[in-house]
Amino acid sequence: LPFSHVLSSAAYALAPDVLIKAARGSATGTLVVVLYTALAGCALAAWCWAVRLGKDVDLPSVRPLLALTAVIGLPLLAAPGLFSDDVYLYNLYGRTIAEYGANPIVTAPNAFPYDLHFSWVHWKDLPASYGPVWLMLSAPLSALAGESISAVVIVYRAAALLLHLLVAASAWYVLSRRRGRGAVVGTVFYA
Repeated sequence: LPFSHVLSSAAYALAPDVLIKAARGSATGTLVVVLYTALAGCALAAWCWAVRLGKDVDLPSVRPLLALTAVIGLPLLAAPGLFSDDVYLYNLYGRTIAEYGANPIVTAPNAFPYDLHFSWVHWKDLPASYGPVWLMLSAPLSALAGESISAVVIVYRAAALLLHLLVAASAWYVLSRRRGRGAVVGTVFYA
């Protein structure tokens, strides 16, 4: 998130350059591998514990699980790294609709080389292969994000978190109708 000083400062405080740029095989590189392996192990252990605990819990509502899922997901909105640059492509597809009134299924991003976000897109000559529902969702998200590329990342991540919560609520609904008490375990397993 290069254009947000607050977010980049927080990211560098949590992951200083010395950790990010550590050479493979160096003492710092080994520390990074051990640190992130321990973090992944703790996350996996916490997930296993929560699923096991869910077997003994009977909740009348999905609200506590959704609240906990949202609290756990909120820090991810400002996480510094992206493992894929697809969000920039989704944004330009959304901008194609919202800003230019064009159809991204037939109009590739390279039709708008003057767009402020064009340089962030890798697949410049690829028309959208996504369905109209995703594209209609991308248009308001891109419009809401405006001109800031940092806002684009945060808005799309927030939308992903909201969709994740919706799927968790749907899983609860289906499981509570079919398995009753197993709804907590199934929802925790997913969420």
